[in-house]
Amino acid sequence: HPNRNVVEHCREACTFGEQAPKLVVMVRDPYDFWASRFLFAWDCKYAKTCTSAFNIKDFLGFLKFVKMRLHWGNGTLGSGVSPWEPQSQLHEQHCGKPCKHDFLFHTETMQDDWFALMDKIGAQRTLLPQTVNPSPHGPQAPAIHFTSEALDIIHLIDANMFEEWGYKKRKEPFAADMTRLMAHG
Repeated sequence: HPNRNVVEHCREACTFGEQAPKLVVMVRDPYDFWASRFLFAWDCKYAKTCTSAFNIKDFLGFLKFVKMRLHWGNGTLGSGVSPWEPQSQLHEQHCGKPCKHDFLFHTETMQDDWFALMDKIGAQRTLLPQTVNPSPHGPQAPAIHFTSEALDIIHLIDANMFEEWGYKKRKEPFAADMTRLMAHG
């Protein structure tokens, strides 16, 4: 993942005439993002950091760990280090706050967003690959429950996904759709 300085340098270095390269940003439903992050770290096949390295036993423990790592000193977010960064922090690092981008993709509507981009730039429509997420290889992951406490943590650590990107906060606890998550990453 390039940082904002790399992105800005590329925009300047790769601008020919008046035509600057376009920055495409992808966002994901914050609840699916955190469930997927947990499953990927739990599976441990391709993860840089695995939940087992920190003795994390379930989804809520995973979120509590991330929150604890991100909080520091006066209780604000941002200077702590976690092997699993919030999506909003990644976007801020890459494109600023608010994020400066030319095109926005949502993982929930990625194929449609891709077609819209192809139409806008006059390119031939092509299908995106279907398989994005690797199949699970590690131990069976525990069920993912978005309890009130889990929702509160997500609303705190990824607040900008709701503020800048417009995702709606869920207030009622729910269970993740594991079948859909495993199929779509």
